[in-house]
Amino acid sequence: MNRDGKSDLYYTVFGLEGLTALQHELPSRTQQFLESFGDGEHLDLVHLCCLARCWSALNQSGPELA
Repeated sequence: MNRDGKSDLYYTVFGLEGLTALQHELPSRTQQFLESFGDGEHLDLVHLCCLARCWSALNQSGPELA
């Protein structure tokens, strides 16, 4: 979540990487959250990279990114 308490791709990357480092199970709702961004066509470069990193953390390729 970002500073306003809303889910955000930028902060999601850090959450997923932290959970992975601690060998903790990733939240099941993460995939649904990532799918809401589709192929990332409407994201800026920073958030597009975050989307790719999040899919990588889930060990899935996700959709082909824009």
